[in-house]
Amino acid sequence: MLNQITIHDGERAWQERLSTVFNRISGTMKGRSLSGAKIGVWKILSPNTAPLLEALMASGAEIVAGSSHPNAVSDPTVEYLRQRGAKVFAHNGMSMHDYKSYLAAAVAEKPDYVLSSGAALLLACKEQGWSPRAALEGTRTGTNRLDGEQMAFPIFDWNDSQLKNSIEHRFHVAESFWSAFAYLTGMSLFGRKILVVGFGPVGKGICERARNLGGHVLVADTSALRSAEAVFHGHQVTGLYDGVALADIVVTVTGRDGIIKPEHYAVARQGTVFVNAGHSARELSIDWINRQERSELRNRIDVFTVEGKQLLLLCSGDALNLASGAGPFGTDIWDIFNGLILRGAHWMHSEMPADSKPGVHPYPLHLQEEVARAFLDDRGFQFSAVANSEAGKQ
Repeated sequence: MLNQITIHDGERAWQERLSTVFNRISGTMKGRSLSGAKIGVWKILSPNTAPLLEALMASGAEIVAGSSHPNAVSDPTVEYLRQRGAKVFAHNGMSMHDYKSYLAAAVAEKPDYVLSSGAALLLACKEQGWSPRAALEGTRTGTNRLDGEQMAFPIFDWNDSQLKNSIEHRFHVAESFWSAFAYLTGMSLFGRKILVVGFGPVGKGICERARNLGGHVLVADTSALRSAEAVFHGHQVTGLYDGVALADIVVTVTGRDGIIKPEHYAVARQGTVFVNAGHSARELSIDWINRQERSELRNRIDVFTVEGKQLLLLCSGDALNLASGAGPFGTDIWDIFNGLILRGAHWMHSEMPADSKPGVHPYPLHLQEEVARAFLDDRGFQFSAVANSEAGKQ
């Protein structure tokens, strides 16, 4: 399991070798100081997070960090970061009481900037009357939670950035999700019916990879436009009830709470596997599941009973690719997005327009271009903005 592995010099050296795009971006930030800035980081605390926080501290920032997922914390990473001067409020498997206490402690540190996944720290700042100068948000769940909220500071949404939609959502999540599934269950997808609930950018990648791995993919989505697109990808579009009744594996990836309700579990077949790829376990109505007869079948695989049928739940409904205890997967893909976050942090501190208004805004496109160019340069591809400007219009 990941949280039983000690971060040692060899592991960190290997990660450094894979962080080539991030290192390029970090190199361009040398000479730009974050001295005096306190940065609140509320993200997955895995080995993949360490290079980002180390680079921020090397630029002079004070780091206050916690985990956006109680069950997706690498304790060795926490200790590694603490030894390097970060204040970290997290431990793996923390209770909800601990999680809320850690969240309050992070707000009490009064961060100048926030790097957020899921908006928990952003909303906690609002509730406790603290306004950072600016923030980055990187998840659909986070932007959904912020919808309709009157925030007193600017928040830049990189979840909907072109770079994340085209690469991380479609390729990185799919690769890490199904790799974690195979690691945890030992199951292949050949001949199995997989219902993917949500055909947004992440769902699209999960469907594509499942089909390539031999699964028969069904899609349930509330949008006629996305459902029509799913048909052209070769998937079977279905209603949610019918899909759950047919499926061997049900995957939620919507960013919305309560997508799978008790009545959906009632129509599932014996042995159906329920698993979440979204940010929040509440997509699977985890609070309701916790009130059912439930026991651990094997590590991170629970069996719960609904109307006499035994159904399977992976990772207590937390995002499988983050909470499986495997990996980290796709380190060299996530490397790009560590670069994007680092670039955004420096931009907020020294380049953000002084008249930036409160509320949610798109992550700046020119910063995405910088990171994409760093990736192309790193891979040895020749790119000319002039030569490609006309082609891009076609």
